[in-house]
Amino acid sequence: MSFSPQAIEQLDCYDQDLGEGETEYEWSRKAQSLFESPATLHVGLGNTSSLDNYIRFAMYRCLSTLPNTELPPGAYYLDLLTVSRALSLLRPDTDPHKLPSQWNERRRRNYVFCKYGNAARAESVKEFAGSLSGANPGMFAHAIAHSSPRQIASLCGLVDGQVESLSILKPVFICHEQLMAPNQFGVFLALGTDPQYRNIVYMVDLQCDLSDLIEDAGESVSKFIRSEAGESDKPVVRVNLNRIPFVSPLGVVDRSTAARLGIDPSLIKSRVAQLQNLPELCLALLEVSGASGANLVADPDFQLYGAEYLEPDKALLRNLHQASPDEWGGLLIRAHDARITALAACRT
Repeated sequence: MSFSPQAIEQLDCYDQDLGEGETEYEWSRKAQSLFESPATLHVGLGNTSSLDNYIRFAMYRCLSTLPNTELPPGAYYLDLLTVSRALSLLRPDTDPHKLPSQWNERRRRNYVFCKYGNAARAESVKEFAGSLSGANPGMFAHAIAHSSPRQIASLCGLVDGQVESLSILKPVFICHEQLMAPNQFGVFLALGTDPQYRNIVYMVDLQCDLSDLIEDAGESVSKFIRSEAGESDKPVVRVNLNRIPFVSPLGVVDRSTAARLGIDPSLIKSRVAQLQNLPELCLALLEVSGASGANLVADPDFQLYGAEYLEPDKALLRNLHQASPDEWGGLLIRAHDARITALAACRT
């Protein structure tokens, strides 16, 4: 593990003794018990964007039985930075903070901790949540009601997370700190789902010129998939519902909001009608996989998204965590997934 001296100096860990405290493994066992609690809403700042990677990889390195590529069953997530961005975009007159749209996630998070300067950061999060809820109770309630991939997928017109019929797909407004779109928002229509990763949805940016995409009719759809936010000539965006973006029906975007955000409702409606008559484009997207090349790297540390563990290996992991490290050697010979053996070697 490596550290950037400059980052350490600029952040609040510069004066901490990194040799003290709990080990990553000890932390992971406590974190697992929290994240696997059923019917629980997890509220945070950036917990569905950059912080998600830190948590997910730390849990993976410590042989967690939580899903690698999805969210735990029955878990709900609310990222207050996403809610704040949605409020500033859709109802700026009720936004109590009015943070500049160009502020990145770290700057927004620092703002919250400076404004609500409590010794315990959890109290700062609670106060920030209270300010958003009090400013616009309806929008805050909507965000909570759509705080899982299943709920968001249903809002987009997907059935059990899949495209069942083009006619029932619905255009939606989406925003998120890591959405691959200019200014982190847009109007989209779901047209496909990733065959390998559940909750990864291929959506078409309805504010883009779709002429080339429609003319291609799915023949070479991969060349239209966006890899950077500014690629307006590539209207297909890979949206990870596990990141819990803020999603709302297009009806939430009233006339004045549409004009302010540069959204043309009549053009959106026309493009939706065009796409709903292109089943071949939908079928082509259903065959596209976003499997990362990182899965092929030999180092198991980088194989988080390779696949989920099979049930026999999950049972083995549960036995490992109940045993002392001295007993792991005899248990690991039953592992089917090579990642388990390699990662466990770092813990013993």
